[in-house]
Amino acid sequence: MIASLIVLPVPKANAQTWSAPASADRQANPNAEGSPRRAEELYRGNCLPCHGSVGKGDGPAGAYLQPKAADLTTPAVHAQSDGALLWKIGKGRSPMPGFGGVLDEDELWQLVTYLRGLATAEAKEAIPAQAVEPAPRTW
Repeated sequence: MIASLIVLPVPKANAQTWSAPASADRQANPNAEGSPRRAEELYRGNCLPCHGSVGKGDGPAGAYLQPKAADLTTPAVHAQSDGALLWKIGKGRSPMPGFGGVLDEDELWQLVTYLRGLATAEAKEAIPAQAVEPAPRTW
């Protein structure tokens, strides 16, 4: 009898899907207009070191991360709801820290709005409609 061995590749951590809970998809961005100057300050101070100046995942600190920092300009990122992006920024996933304990909810929403501006032309087509229209004010 001849025995054979099949070796299958083990998926890397960054190959695994990172999904926000369904409840996050129901969160509309109350800050869809945002404050561009403040949003950019938040991005530069918290995200740029790993994700780079235009969100490609090529920041100076990102070179040392495993898995590598995500490219925030892609259709896969922009196909997610604003609420899912907020959840991911707030919770984090190694090696990305969660910013929910560092930034307040308004600041997290401003980052979501800023990320939408990093989308490539192809990625902009993937943005869900609810992310394009500002959420109605309820006050």
